[in-house]
Amino acid sequence: MHTLPIDPPTPETIDYLTLNEVTRLCDLSHEEAAELIEFGAIQIENFDLEERYVSSSQVAALQHACKLYHDYDVDLFCVVLSLDFMRKIADLEDQLSVLTALNPRPLLR
Repeated sequence: MHTLPIDPPTPETIDYLTLNEVTRLCDLSHEEAAELIEFGAIQIENFDLEERYVSSSQVAALQHACKLYHDYDVDLFCVVLSLDFMRKIADLEDQLSVLTALNPRPLLR
């Protein structure tokens, strides 16, 4: 039996979303997205002549922060703060999982 190799998708198709897609997913206007880019909450990671791209790893936290923005009518600066905290929490969870893998005994009692 002979099987054909499956070509993996290119990183561009998996790792990045266009800024227009991100604004649609997060229910943001272009002005709000521009303000979040200015604040550093949305980090443009890949440029093209016609489009700007955002890493797909940013989108889940951004969607959550934008849900807070729409549901609780907070300003965009609060979105930036919540994104910063969510990113720090994710980093700490990653570090904790590494430490737990290295030392399976409970660290805290």
